[in-house]
Amino acid sequence: MWSMIADKYLKEAIRYVEFDLGKMDLKLPAKVSMPFSHKYHLEMDILTFLDDDHVQWYQQLIGILRWPIELGRIDIYKCA
Repeated sequence: MWSMIADKYLKEAIRYVEFDLGKMDLKLPAKVSMPFSHKYHLEMDILTFLDDDHVQWYQQLIGILRWPIELGRIDIYKCA
């Protein structure tokens, strides 16, 4: 059986995201019970496109999220 603990990676990823959000005067919410507020309606959302710098930042976030998800699947696959 092969396994890897990703807690150090996840802690560093969260620290990185919090640091970058702090540069934009934003922060992660302290406590949430669901991903979206019950008042959120996707069909009413008016979004603007990201500029080149924010597109690159978004792609970095997706890359950070993919790593633990893909490793998690390997662990589930190997243990099953």
